[in-house]
Amino acid sequence: MASSIPAAELEEYRAVFKVFDKDGSGSISAEELEAVLKAQGVQLSADQAKDLIKKYDKNGDGDVDFDEFTQLITESEVARAARFAMVFKTLDTDGDGNVSAAELRAALQNRGQDITSDQIQAMLNTADTDGNGQLSFEEFLKFVTTE
Repeated sequence: MASSIPAAELEEYRAVFKVFDKDGSGSISAEELEAVLKAQGVQLSADQAKDLIKKYDKNGDGDVDFDEFTQLITESEVARAARFAMVFKTLDTDGDGNVSAAELRAALQNRGQDITSDQIQAMLNTADTDGNGQLSFEEFLKFVTTE
C-alpha cells in the first residue's frame, strides 16, 4: 500500500508514525495506539485498540509496522488523530517533541495572524497542564479538541 501513496504524503505519514511510536521501536502497539487516541479525545478501550491492531497486523507480530500503519491511517478516527499529529509536527520546528511559545508565535504569524506575546502566554497557560512552558503532543491534542 505504501508504494501507491505520493512521496510527500508518505513522509507526512512517517512523521505521524513516529508520534504514535512512543517507544521508538519501529512499530505501534495497541497500548501506544490507545494512548495517542485517548489523548486526542477518542474513547478507545484496550480491547478495541487490540482489535484494530490485529485487523491491520499482516505479519502477526502483535504490532503495526509502518506499511501496516499506512493502511490503518485511513480509518476515520485514526486519520483525525494523524492530522493533528501532522499539525503538531509542523509547529514543533526544532523537533524536540514540544511546542514552545516562540514556535507557536512563529507559526501563527506565518499564517498571517498578528498575535502578542501576552496572547501566546494566555494560550500556553490554558493548554500547558504540566507547567513546563511548552506544549507536548498530548497537551496540544487536549487543547485543540476541547470545545
